[in-house]
Amino acid sequence: MELLTLAVSELASNTLQHTTGGGRVLLWAEAGQLFCDVVDRGPAREFGQGMPSADSIRGRGLAIVEQVCDEVAVLTGPGETVVRIRLSL
Repeated sequence: MELLTLAVSELASNTLQHTTGGGRVLLWAEAGQLFCDVVDRGPAREFGQGMPSADSIRGRGLAIVEQVCDEVAVLTGPGETVVRIRLSL
């Protein structure tokens, strides 16, 4: 559960820092898997950038989410962006 807490905290912080209007978190479990959607009205997140250099001041949050989750997906729709994470239980 610590990895879920870390990942959701990083995504929620990203929502609060880089979007307006806040967001929402949806959490559910299915067949040994835990899923979480973080939904906001911000732009699509860019994953796959890797960990920034040690002297970088920012930019580690999304890389951390990718490292601790079994799967990360970005879904976009009219007026919203969803980052969906999956962790095995």
